Amino acid sequence: MTGKSPIGLATEGAGQLEGATLVGYDRRRAVNRRTAPRPLSSQIADVQTTVANLTTAVANLPASGDQARTPFHKRLCQGDPAFCRDDAFRFTVSPSERLVIEYVSAVCTPQRLTAGLFLLTVVGGKLAGYVLPLQQPFIPSCGSALQPTCDSSAADTFAQQTRIYADPGTNVQIDRGTFLTNQFTACSVVISGYATTP
Repeated sequence: MTGKSPIGLATEGAGQLEGATLVGYDRRRAVNRRTAPRPLSSQIADVQTTVANLTTAVANLPASGDQARTPFHKRLCQGDPAFCRDDAFRFTVSPSERLVIEYVSAVCTPQRLTAGLFLLTVVGGKLAGYVLPLQQPFIPSCGSALQPTCDSSAADTFAQQTRIYADPGTNVQIDRGTFLTNQFTACSVVISGYATTP
């Protein structure tokens, strides 16, 4: 009588079932095969190797968050050389960094002679000018009925948190307009934030 064994081989009679084995199949080794437990010292060594590999991998990851941020601040000035001294009205961002400007403060003097103050940066190849709205004192000391002449010690000010970007290798600069093209007006601007890798 012809039948099929549990392993799918045609057999003739029960007497031939034992001979119908797969090549390389060893019934004695297949039954109740168990792997001997590895020594504890070997397992500990494997864990130590894994930890060492993970530590190396983490150390080689690119920096992120605060690790990738380098704080900076910069003073810019435009106008009267006696007021600005050695401060330039612009600077160039490092080719290997991108700037994020988080705070801007400014002082322009004499008061009320600055028509406008702008901070200019370049992102994605496009120039953008950010208006810095100057604040005047509550009691004006220049150009008012109380005091029509200008007091050189008075100043307009500005201070604000920002989120302004500047691409690598581009210029960051200020630009101020003046009434009557008064060359003796001056604006000093301090910017701060952080530089990051693009």
